[in-house]
Amino acid sequence: MKILPKRSDRTEAGFTLIEIAAAVVLILFAFTTLTTLQLSFVDSYLRERSMTKAALYAQYLLTPVETSPRPPEEMQNDGLLEDALRQAGYFEQLDQQSVAEEMARIKGWIVRTVIVRQPIPPLEDALRRIDLTIIWSNHPRDQFQITYFVKSQ
Repeated sequence: MKILPKRSDRTEAGFTLIEIAAAVVLILFAFTTLTTLQLSFVDSYLRERSMTKAALYAQYLLTPVETSPRPPEEMQNDGLLEDALRQAGYFEQLDQQSVAEEMARIKGWIVRTVIVRQPIPPLEDALRRIDLTIIWSNHPRDQFQITYFVKSQ
């Protein structure tokens, strides 16, 4: 017959349920923090990529205004960026596959153009102020806006 040692003489090995639960909570907290941080980085990257693209599109749309000998007429216009770029000749320089890819990227993007006279006393028609805004989502931060001035005379 085998004699069992007294309870106080036994060495206990292993972890208690509370220790395991605490470890799981710490791991979940770390995982949640890392996931949130990663999603924040991805969101920031996508926003900056769109902002850079919008700045390049705006520059392209303003180039004819900069090179024209005549000042632009006063106007206010909202439309699709795709239509504005097509009208400016942007897609003529690209092959068909590049055109399709670019159009897929900017689908639903809106361009808002406002051109008004900007008087500088004593001249009533000294400058034209061009406000160009490119919007790619409903969120207020997802837009690029540039104000450009052109000499009227």
